[in-house]
Amino acid sequence: MAGIRERQLQKRKQETLDVALRLLMEHGYANLNMDELAEEVGISKPTLYQYFNSKDELVAQAMVRVFEKMEEHLSELSEKSPLEQLEHFLRLMLKSRSEKRNIMAQMDVEVMHSIVQRYPYMTEHLLATRLKLGQLVMKAQAQGEINPAIPAWVVVNAVFSLQGILHNPFMKTDPQRSDQELAEAIESIVHLFKQGVCNEIPLQTTILN
Repeated sequence: MAGIRERQLQKRKQETLDVALRLLMEHGYANLNMDELAEEVGISKPTLYQYFNSKDELVAQAMVRVFEKMEEHLSELSEKSPLEQLEHFLRLMLKSRSEKRNIMAQMDVEVMHSIVQRYPYMTEHLLATRLKLGQLVMKAQAQGEINPAIPAWVVVNAVFSLQGILHNPFMKTDPQRSDQELAEAIESIVHLFKQGVCNEIPLQTTILN
């Protein structure tokens, strides 16, 4: 009986995190209202605070949920080649950011840094995701898809950094882009990534020139 109740509580908690993610992406961290969240989920505010001690803990666990979904998505792409998996993952993240469905793009850098410092398990989950991406890169290098002269961690960092082209958190007044412009930009960024990591010119020569 206790096991059933625990599973029900976990299910409701996951549902709460999913709603919280949607509200965070729609309204941002500053405008996330715990009363509104409790009402949408269909629970009382005291029950909400039984799940999460604070708004920041809620955000931290919502971020972990994002990383878990990233890992689940990577697992679903296992039939593709390593480079195709990386390309698909990058395109998915870019599309998410272009549609403002990327929680990290919606949060102030200082706020995010503060939450990460207080809830280190966020970093652990991010590192697990990056480790899986790194393993994909090394497989792609072993199969001749990616230049083996480029360190795997550099390729992984490129996957995350290129997302900032669509939305730079340090630029508060990014110009509005049309859907067509964003779609073209996503394909251009993916092309840029592939050209960079698949380049067969010796890395040392490239740096010297």
